[in-house]
Amino acid sequence: MRITNNMITANTKSNIGSNKVLVDKYNTQMTTQKKINKPSENPVIAIRSLRMQTTLSHLDQYLDNNIEDADAWLNTTDTALNNMSTILTDIYRQCVYGATDTLKQDDRRTILNQLTSMADQIYDEGNTDYAERYIFTGYRTNSQLTFKQD
Repeated sequence: MRITNNMITANTKSNIGSNKVLVDKYNTQMTTQKKINKPSENPVIAIRSLRMQTTLSHLDQYLDNNIEDADAWLNTTDTALNNMSTILTDIYRQCVYGATDTLKQDDRRTILNQLTSMADQIYDEGNTDYAERYIFTGYRTNSQLTFKQD
């Protein structure tokens, strides 16, 4: 096959044109910092980009809202459990003190009254809530944890 000067010129012009298109494409990518400008340029990359944006929005939700809420919930729970531990220690001490034979009946009534008030404090701590949700009620956070009968 014979190659003419017109064929060489046309081929050169075609290569220069395609190189200009690629230079424009890469300059656009460099200046916009985006691999694609329209989803039709590369649908696979567009889908991956949308999935990444969804994942990032979920992570932002966790970071901005859920972590702070969980931290406050745990702090409230920790405080309530520490208070219960202190009250239970006091109940134990009162029981040990009341078990001695040297106490009179009035002293034992006083201890009973103290134990009753401490039991009420335990019940109150069991009904601790955070953001109108009760902490110690499992999945039923809208109802109180009740130890006593009305």
